[in-house]
Amino acid sequence: MSNNNLRKVDVIFTPYSVAPYAIMKKVLQRKKDEVIQELIDSGLRGRGGAGFPTGLKWKFASQQKGDLKYVICNADEGEPGTFKDRKLLVEVPRKVISGMAICAWAVGATKGVIYLRREYRYLIPELKEELKLYNEHAKEVGLDFTIDIFLGAGAYICGEETALIESMEGKRGEPRNKPPYPIQEGYLGYPTVVNNVETFASATMVCRIGAGDYKKLGTDDQRGSKLFSISGDSPTT
Repeated sequence: MSNNNLRKVDVIFTPYSVAPYAIMKKVLQRKKDEVIQELIDSGLRGRGGAGFPTGLKWKFASQQKGDLKYVICNADEGEPGTFKDRKLLVEVPRKVISGMAICAWAVGATKGVIYLRREYRYLIPELKEELKLYNEHAKEVGLDFTIDIFLGAGAYICGEETALIESMEGKRGEPRNKPPYPIQEGYLGYPTVVNNVETFASATMVCRIGAGDYKKLGTDDQRGSKLFSISGDSPTT
């Protein structure tokens, strides 16, 4: 990515150029279908590994009937040498939380959960403070969406979305057979959107700069920004 591109867009892991909660409030003034279509047009795919189109997941979830829906942020980052989600939660948690709120508004969810890797439990005090700030902004715009934190038990398999849901329900963390998919029958049997930390932060970025500018980043096969973790010995010079 060129330096010019870095200056032109609100890159996902840079300090806030526009307050994420201001972006959230602006998005809530638009039509839900319009916002979901922008996510589809952006080409954003899930950053947790599966790569399913984010906008399509949200669209399918919005079409589900039910009085209660959930949005879960998968922060169970268990791959060896990987710490990109931790970086986002430490540096730009508001982008992650705003992305969850935008998703909840778009699909009609009222309950949210951050499924946090146990090794990241030291982040809980800061995240709780951030959630207090989010609650103030949500109250201002009448957004009925609350977010709790669930601490995982350190099982690598719970990074898979259905195993994560099983864990939250107090069961052994094992993947479920699909279908039904979580957007149909997820947490406690209710329609549930599960997205990765980076995916929610990227969704906020799409709403900030628009699908057109977001698509200019990345490659033809993988649109948008991507955060990488690099581990190992430093090269010698």
